[in-house]
Amino acid sequence: MIDQAVYTRLTGHVGVAALVGARVYPIILPQGETGDSIVYRRISTQPVSALNDDTDLESARYQFTCYARTSMAAQAINAQVRAAWQRYNGIVSTVVIEDAEMETEFDDFESDPGRYQSIIDFTISYRK
Repeated sequence: MIDQAVYTRLTGHVGVAALVGARVYPIILPQGETGDSIVYRRISTQPVSALNDDTDLESARYQFTCYARTSMAAQAINAQVRAAWQRYNGIVSTVVIEDAEMETEFDDFESDPGRYQSIIDFTISYRK
């Protein structure tokens, strides 16, 4: 359910949608995709405990790779992903998101498909 909430939050954010539309994909960029786009993947999930007891809270680390034909365009998409997630809390696709915090950010180039990448990681805390 958290994966669906991540997709819904990104595609529903005005700034993200303006730059990539619905070109937001889980795990891998589809073969033949040439438009500016975002690939998201869950890196890890960790349950949150309190006073030696389990809670219904989990923290998932997500990586968002922003693809574009220019470095500046990839960074612009990255900025909108950050705007969508930084310190976000609310209900998305029935998932209660308590907080989202940026962890790391860096740029890269991928020779196949020959596009720039701007990559940003967030830890998203949510109720399971």
